[in-house]
Amino acid sequence: MTRRLYPGLRQRPVCPRCLPAADPAWLTSVRKYDILASPTYVGNGGQRLKTHVPARRRLDHWYKRLFPSDGSIQKNQQVFEQLPGSASRRNQASPPTKTPLTSPNNAPQLLSSADKRFNFAACLSDAVGWPLGAALFSQTTILPVFLRHLGAGNILIGCLPAMYNLLVFLPGLLLVGFISRLPRVRGFLLAVALVERFALLALAPLTLLWGRTHPGWLLAATFGAIAVHAGAMGVNQPAYWAVIGKCVPPAWRGRLFGYAGGIAGVLGFGMDGLLRHLLSGPSDGFPHGYALGFLIGFVILTVSCLPLGIVREPVSPPRTEGNPHTGHYRRDSVYVWRTNTGFRRFLYGQIALTLASLAVPFYVLYAQHHLHAGTNSVAGYTAALVLVTSFGGLALGAWSDHGGNKNVLLVSCAFAGAASVLALAAATPLQFYGVFAALSLALAGAGISGNNIVMEYAGTPAEIPLYTALYNAVTALPRAAAPLLGGLLADHAGGYRSVFLLSAALAVLALLLTLRTSDPRHEPVFAANKGG
Repeated sequence: MTRRLYPGLRQRPVCPRCLPAADPAWLTSVRKYDILASPTYVGNGGQRLKTHVPARRRLDHWYKRLFPSDGSIQKNQQVFEQLPGSASRRNQASPPTKTPLTSPNNAPQLLSSADKRFNFAACLSDAVGWPLGAALFSQTTILPVFLRHLGAGNILIGCLPAMYNLLVFLPGLLLVGFISRLPRVRGFLLAVALVERFALLALAPLTLLWGRTHPGWLLAATFGAIAVHAGAMGVNQPAYWAVIGKCVPPAWRGRLFGYAGGIAGVLGFGMDGLLRHLLSGPSDGFPHGYALGFLIGFVILTVSCLPLGIVREPVSPPRTEGNPHTGHYRRDSVYVWRTNTGFRRFLYGQIALTLASLAVPFYVLYAQHHLHAGTNSVAGYTAALVLVTSFGGLALGAWSDHGGNKNVLLVSCAFAGAASVLALAAATPLQFYGVFAALSLALAGAGISGNNIVMEYAGTPAEIPLYTALYNAVTALPRAAAPLLGGLLADHAGGYRSVFLLSAALAVLALLLTLRTSDPRHEPVFAANKGG
């Protein structure tokens, strides 16, 4: 079946259910060379097109109006109404109408420039507060030492990040269908985010009550609070990235987390002094310093996430029974895994990089036991994590916007290996600052570009929850197994140094696998949807 969009252009839709042939929103998603290419067939979103020379001449005029010289894509319904053969061109007397929330073909509501700036500021608040507040619950420096005060061994210390990672990254696939059916996700996002925060609040009073008298009870309560926090966060992951994908244009996402890191770095200059004060004293700040730190972290995390509830999120069009992707997210996950080769190779690299994190909980313990680092050094390492992650994230975020997320992921793999090598070579607590600096850059790069590249592979906001949940599900088991494997090696197979050697080897493997990954920015699907 052939339908005419306007004179000279003929379209042959492969799957009319996926994309209506005459949808004007579709035309803005096709790049210039896709429309102007002749006589070659080109594919875009399941379409096969063939254009002719007279149509190309007319399209060049409309292309200049649709795609200004600054490179932005203005999806303006009024422009389409002026296309040759459109209803408004045939009936000039038709009165102008207000643009509806959704187009006749269920195109999503468009955001104005003011909406985009407002959403950027709202998401920036959460992105700034998260690293600052989470630093006071750091599983790299604070919680391992806290668990050691409660009498936990290496394997039990490794169990905490294992449980955390399993609960954060696995449940999302079960909720992606529900989240994708919500017209707006912001209400769900904020409600579950508050559950995350209030689960951590319980640690503040319980540390004061049981820190000295019932350390075993407090140890169990710590695991319980972290479990609730991580489970809620796992449920919320697809919702968060769905909101980011709908409210923040692709070209702004890298700088969103980069700017957030820079602002958090400036605010983090006071983190070193705060932690030194909290962890000082004859008992190294236990339990009163830790309890106050947990309370401060809760306040920061809670206040900074509140603006997420007022983002100007466009209404998603309802998914109907005619949509072949409705309600089959587990089946679609298998389909994406089998057909999207670039995304599958990316996941292979992420599995190796995730396993390379088996050394992360044991860096600070190695510095304490083998290099005799004191509590002041632990506070300094935590501050270094915040500062280097913040300012490094600022540079890496800008680079990801301009140079692509794949390049940032390659650098992250290199820094992950460098952290393990520096830990093996460090001879003093002062030299160990280099370990945490390299680790911070690895975590910052993987956090910014790892999630952004997943959204680029998804291509459209409607597919972001599915791709995010699949990414989290595939990496959940390696994230859970890595710290457990590190704890077993530290106790029974050569100590901390063997853990660092294996971590360095896995980082090199991750680097080689990521090199084989395709960059979705160079694929037509991403280019078609670029521009917010």
